[in-house]
Amino acid sequence: MTEMQQTGYDVIVIGAGAAGLAAARTFTRKCSGRALLIDKNEEAGRKLLATGNGRCNLTNRRAGGYERTAEFFAGLGVALAEEDDGRVYPAGRQAAVVRDTLVRAAADDGAGFLLGHTVSAVGRGDNDDFVITVSNAGPAGDKTLKAAQVIIATGGKAGSHYGSTGDGFTFARSLGIEIDPILPSLVKLTYGEAAAKELSALNGVRVKAKAALIMDGGAVAESAGEAQFTKDALSGICIFDLSSSYDHYKQEGASADDAAVILDLAPDMKEDDIAEMLSEGLPAGLPGIVNVKLAEYITKRLAGQDEQFPALAADMIKHFEVPVSGTAGWKEAQTTCGGVSRTELDEKHFEAKKAPGLYFAGEVISSNLPSGGY
Repeated sequence: MTEMQQTGYDVIVIGAGAAGLAAARTFTRKCSGRALLIDKNEEAGRKLLATGNGRCNLTNRRAGGYERTAEFFAGLGVALAEEDDGRVYPAGRQAAVVRDTLVRAAADDGAGFLLGHTVSAVGRGDNDDFVITVSNAGPAGDKTLKAAQVIIATGGKAGSHYGSTGDGFTFARSLGIEIDPILPSLVKLTYGEAAAKELSALNGVRVKAKAALIMDGGAVAESAGEAQFTKDALSGICIFDLSSSYDHYKQEGASADDAAVILDLAPDMKEDDIAEMLSEGLPAGLPGIVNVKLAEYITKRLAGQDEQFPALAADMIKHFEVPVSGTAGWKEAQTTCGGVSRTELDEKHFEAKKAPGLYFAGEVISSNLPSGGY
């Protein structure tokens, strides 16, 4: 019997990404029921292939529930390896291996797959079962499937080219589930219009930095790590970690007119020490402290300030101001901030309190986590 001939299941998992595949594996192991994964992509785990630039940063040593995650992958035979800042990868550093293992494990335990099909609606049936309407079902048009339980693992709204278009939020709302405000996260912050031309000269510069997002005259978020200047925006890990705060505070009424990121371009050095080195006229000069392009930019900005140059340059290095006008948006966002409110879910199983038998997994659940496998 093909999956399209069968219409009733013990559980239907909407979304065959990392969370959906893991959820199906767990269900089939514990319940031995009929499980079906549905995904709009023609292949399962497509977005997973892009994680960690194809190396699959699948968790972080500091992440909540790390031990359980590690045990789960150990049970699949996937050895793990830790890198900088607690980032954890498969030992072979290949996302494809993780994806293929998850797919094979779910299939071996009896889960079926319906790929290249879109769920257009999730509702309740007469007997408290769930009714799932599936499009792309062939010449017959839409098809209705039924399940005793449903797991929504559709991801958030980031990465639409991988199929993440916020469908899970629509399904949740239709069933009366509250959604926290949804914002693009882990995304670049675009330059302010007036400074964009000058800052484009720094395209390609990468620095280890501390960063603070300034809105309405005060710091609303801080981070540390790599920052990267591009032709039209600030990028890099520490900038990604600030990005959701920009939209959040803007929604809360903060003015974006004077928004800026203040970078400490030499976090391991004191301002007085930098000024002293520059005042001594040492051979390396400013490029001995910061990237050559940054040195040229700072020198140009401080032209004609010869006597005050050491102190002014040191101040600029420790408080490098980059006006920002917004985020690069959903198209470039890596993750979603917000989602299905955790107050709506049972803390242990992520079952909807208002709709027994309805579960949520993965990025569809409200969160705002930093970069690095969280």
